[in-house]
Amino acid sequence: MARHRPRRPRSSTEQPLLDLPFRQPRPPRSPYDWLSADALERLHDASLTILETVGIDFLDDEALDLWQRAGGQVDRTTQRVRIDRDLLLPTIAAAPASFRWRARNPAHDVVIGGGGLAFGPCGGMAYATDLDRGPVSYTHLRAHETVLDIVCRLMLEKTNNTTHTHNMTV
Repeated sequence: MARHRPRRPRSSTEQPLLDLPFRQPRPPRSPYDWLSADALERLHDASLTILETVGIDFLDDEALDLWQRAGGQVDRTTQRVRIDRDLLLPTIAAAPASFRWRARNPAHDVVIGGGGLAFGPCGGMAYATDLDRGPVSYTHLRAHETVLDIVCRLMLEKTNNTTHTHNMTV
């Protein structure tokens, strides 16, 4: 027989993240200040080499079509795109340094780039505990997720003022 503890009401002092106002933090230094110019160049070169040789998976046919039209090496079977640095670097150079994600409430707009930090869920935890079934993997939970589960997850994410984006992958 399962034992259940009675729930006790929580005060806001027990949930300090709920009391924080919505804001987008801006660190005083660039995240790359701790790297030497040579180390930063090696990191950049390594990332380009990975994109050229290993590639990146795009699980969307429209994205695969776009990369194919742009000149990327698209493997439809694996949904992997290999991107040559001569294709990628001019594309990156043409991108804006920052852009604004507009929220319904303008006070909750988030700037991507430009030195601001944006926090969001990464898709969830690796394991969760279900009171009826015990520990289950996140993959199992997502495979059997109902519409109610999705709504509950989104509502939980939205209660946290320190999170700037929400993961609605279904």
